[in-house]
This record gives sequence, structure tokens and C-alpha cells, in this order.
Amino acid sequence: MTESDDNPAAEDELAADARASRSAAKRAAQALTALGVRLAELPADMLAALPLTDRLRDALAASRRIRSNGAKKRQRLFVGGLLRALDDSEVEAIEAALLSATAGDAASKRRHHALEHWRERLLGEADALTEFVAAHPGVDVQQLRAAIRRTQSARDDQSRRTGARALFRLLAEWVPEAD
Repeated sequence: MTESDDNPAAEDELAADARASRSAAKRAAQALTALGVRLAELPADMLAALPLTDRLRDALAASRRIRSNGAKKRQRLFVGGLLRALDDSEVEAIEAALLSATAGDAASKRRHHALEHWRERLLGEADALTEFVAAHPGVDVQQLRAAIRRTQSARDDQSRRTGARALFRLLAEWVPEAD
């Protein structure tokens, strides 16, 4: 006779621990499957830089080729299983590399959006030029004014788009990476 046979409260506690650990294992498995999905969505050059096993790399490549929804789901689960088979240190290394790879990409996107925002403001608001020059003192104001004027006075859509791209490139020259 064990201690849990004498004490019904101990049985409930053991059952609760078993459920909690099963639930925790399920959450961990789902997290690794989600990591696999994020890995499968990465561009090939970013994926090549990550510390992946050959089998996992092949499974992710196969995941990109699959078009059927059911087959994609099975492949996602397979990739999750491959990730579960790795040591915790290997998974942590993959997550750290993924975080550092996507952090640079996120910073690039933020800068691009900031430049687009400035371009739209410069084309639409009269006082935006003064604010931009105050925020970025090394700007060639005459060149910037000329680019804004060319874009605003363009008669057709193609010329307007060309002018807007040229203005964006000018802004990218003057706005530092960290802005």
C-alpha cells in the first residue's frame, strides 16, 4: 500500500501534477511547432545562416514546396517533431539566431516606414520641410526643395512615382540608420 492509497488528497495532487505536466508538454510542443512555422516562412538566405541540422533544413525546404493545405499541416507537425528531438541548448541557439536575424530586418522596416512618412509629409505639408531640416541638419535644402517641387508638379502618374522614388532616395542618404 502506497502513501497515495491512504490519502485521497495526495491522489488528487498527483493527478493534478500529471495533468499540468501533460499540458505543459503540449504547450512546449505547440511552441516548437510555431517556431518551425516561423522558420519555414524565412527567406532562404536567412535560413542558411541559422544553426540547423541537415534533416531540419531539408524538412523546411520541403515545406516551401508543398502546396496542399493538409500536406502543409503534416509537414509543420513533422518540423515541430524534429525540433522537439533537438536538445534544449540547440533550440535556444536557433531561437537566438532567429531573433538576431529578424531584429535587423525589423530595424530596416522601421527605417523604411519612417522615410516613407517623411516623404509623405514633405509632399503634403508646408511646414514639414522646416521640421525635417531641423531634425537632420546636414541636409542640402535646395536639392530637397527641388525634388519636392519636381514631384508635386509632375503631370502624370509615372512622373509622380519617379519623383517620389527620387525623393525617397535623397531622404535615405540624409537620414541615419538609427533614426
